[in-house]
Amino acid sequence: MRQSISHITRSCLLYLILVLGFPASSYAYLSITTEDAQLIPDEILYFYDKSGQLTIDQIAEQQFEAIPNPFCLGYRSGPAWFKFNIRNQSKETDFVLYFNEPFWSEFDFHIRIGNHWAVKSAGLYTPLHSREIRSPSPAFNINIPTNEEITVYLRGTSVSSHIGEFKIMSQDTFFQPGRIKLLDAYNIYSGILFFIMLLTGLLFLVVQDKIYLFYSTYVLSFIVWMSTQSGSYLFLELPGWPDALHAIGSLVVLTLAIFSRELLQVAQHSDILNRLFKISITVIFLCFVGITLQVPHINLFFNLFSSAFFMLLLFTSIKAWKEHYFSTARLYLIALIIYMPTMALMTMTYNGLIGNTGITRYAFAGGSFLEILFFSFILAHRFLDAKNRQLLEQKKLLEEIDSREKLLTEEVKVRTLELQYTHEQLLKQAKQLEEAKSKLAGKASEGSSESSSDDSEKL
Repeated sequence: MRQSISHITRSCLLYLILVLGFPASSYAYLSITTEDAQLIPDEILYFYDKSGQLTIDQIAEQQFEAIPNPFCLGYRSGPAWFKFNIRNQSKETDFVLYFNEPFWSEFDFHIRIGNHWAVKSAGLYTPLHSREIRSPSPAFNINIPTNEEITVYLRGTSVSSHIGEFKIMSQDTFFQPGRIKLLDAYNIYSGILFFIMLLTGLLFLVVQDKIYLFYSTYVLSFIVWMSTQSGSYLFLELPGWPDALHAIGSLVVLTLAIFSRELLQVAQHSDILNRLFKISITVIFLCFVGITLQVPHINLFFNLFSSAFFMLLLFTSIKAWKEHYFSTARLYLIALIIYMPTMALMTMTYNGLIGNTGITRYAFAGGSFLEILFFSFILAHRFLDAKNRQLLEQKKLLEEIDSREKLLTEEVKVRTLELQYTHEQLLKQAKQLEEAKSKLAGKASEGSSESSSDDSEKL
């Protein structure tokens, strides 16, 4: 009897140890109810395959850990596995499992059907036309009969951060025509930037000032970089580029450096800063080439170097403001003060240093938009200032021409009066000459008459 009780006690203790030692969330189900048009789990199950060698059967036997959703786990070279136990308590049976980040190289959906695993792919290596759902961000159809449960696994790899958010929604909700998607917000954002780029390009054609060309190139690179954030470039049937986020990101920093060097008039005010900017531009360009060629650890070096460059940029903008390099230098400084913290939030989120929230993940879009607006205002002010200077010079030139015309008119009047006086004098002299000639002729005629009479008297 005592042995039986002891055995039962040990069994109970062992059961408690197993239950407590095994995360409850690994058995937890996501319940879809009738009211759920969209389900965003607070937690998801995650397993990191450091070796990258585990099969799906081996993965199914692993112990997953619960992590927050949205999640950010930093840069990891191995595959990430996600597990979902889903119970359908609604009348709907057709759903979409959606993942919001489009820049994962591979993103495969696994579900067990009978004795085999069905696999569907939606990462960058899978062309858009080959995906089950034609969406830049991974999305998969799942069918769950009412009051039944399923378990699905997803495997993802990325040269970027292990970051993202999962959502489950009904197919009617997902494909609803009026539903505003993150991609729509990105496209609207890019459309506004495209308009700014065109306007600046036109200013370049009018003014022929290279700074407008540099700025247009910067805005264009940012638009392309935004397309890597949203995956919209995949709609052009371009192949997915896993390194695009970092490679185009380095181009954004490169064009910003070239534009800022020209705008801040570094070459005209400081030889040391000018040399530092030239070195920075060269190094950033080499980083772009290295990232494109997939040189090991080049991303880490670029992140560190770009951080140092932004400190240089901040120092230069403060110096330009204090020493009045140009009239709107304070606006550039304000734009940089807004831009840098928001980009730092994104960088820290990607590296898993802070949580993935709507603010930390997407604040960069607001910060960069304000920065571009400030830069556009600075260039518009520069354009208007140049036009005002041109108008002022034209006004001065017209005033000088008008003054010269007045002087010339006065001169003509004086010369005309002088000519009239001279002409009158000449006429007077000519008249006097004629009178003198007449008198001489008269005298000569009288002398001739007297001589004739004398001759006749002699005769």
